[in-house]
Amino acid sequence: MAVNNFVTLRSADANVYLIGKCEKNILGSKLPSKLQVLKCFFYYVRCEKKTIKESAKLASKEILPFWERARIPTLNKRTCDDKLVKLYDELRTVQKFCKSSFSSSRKKENDFNDNLNNLFDIAHADALEMIAIPEDRDFLIKQREPGRVGSMISIDQCLANKEKRKAQRLEEENRRRAKYQRLESTQELSVDYDVSDESKCESEKSVEQLRIVSNTNELKKKRGKKSFIDDRMLACMDAGNMSTPLAIHFIIATAKALGHNIEDLVINCTSLRKQRKEYRRRHGTEIIENFKIPDTFVLHWDGKLLPAMTGKEKVERLAIVLTADNICRKINFHPNY
Repeated sequence: MAVNNFVTLRSADANVYLIGKCEKNILGSKLPSKLQVLKCFFYYVRCEKKTIKESAKLASKEILPFWERARIPTLNKRTCDDKLVKLYDELRTVQKFCKSSFSSSRKKENDFNDNLNNLFDIAHADALEMIAIPEDRDFLIKQREPGRVGSMISIDQCLANKEKRKAQRLEEENRRRAKYQRLESTQELSVDYDVSDESKCESEKSVEQLRIVSNTNELKKKRGKKSFIDDRMLACMDAGNMSTPLAIHFIIATAKALGHNIEDLVINCTSLRKQRKEYRRRHGTEIIENFKIPDTFVLHWDGKLLPAMTGKEKVERLAIVLTADNICRKINFHPNY
């Protein structure tokens, strides 16, 4: 009978004193608490039959992704493991005196139980100074409060894309640096060869040419800084219903025909698109501000079949036109009146 009781106590379904049921996964939108960490730790101890150190390592792997998602710098992995083992030792000390009637033992147990839902803090000692984003810094401060105030939301896609582009740039830079080092090693090998002076000169020239080509490729292409597109050109593009890529080809051909160096000019789709957008906004504002409604006028409206925004079909629109002495102004086009 005693054997059966012992087996039931050590089974995977048994509750751990002060901890409860063991759980493998840590869930939630907050940083892990001490209770969640210990439940995961005891899962590997009780269910997977791992040692204390192995269980601490496996539990740390479950904890770190939450801190990485919150973009908070943490301690090194070995220190995290040691901190988890220390927390386990504190629990074992409390469990040893679970049947003690001394007030000091009861006080230690109550204090430990009250702190179980607080943060299992593995942040770096200088985390608040290392965090650049104020929202992340405030989140860590709130999580350190009792009850772990606040929660994480979805991933910031803009920041994630920016970091992805940064990683790609670093990878490309490392690739170019490795290529240049290979060229350097090629030059050293060519000098070590026991060949005639003429062959040495030819090999050095070839390596120098390769180095020049490599350096030329490494240099980033500088964009032009001279902006020459004015409102008259932008108005002609809109009047001719010219797309931005077509306008770029036309501008480049015109600049070359006039003998200008296009590398010194600001010619790209992004800049031109911004200029056209700004011109339309400014021009529309001027029209609204300068338009004065006369005292007497005639208002016309009629239904018209006009192309839709997609350009694939025609839709019924209500055209509203205001006319007066020497004035004919389109007020608006309402779709699906």
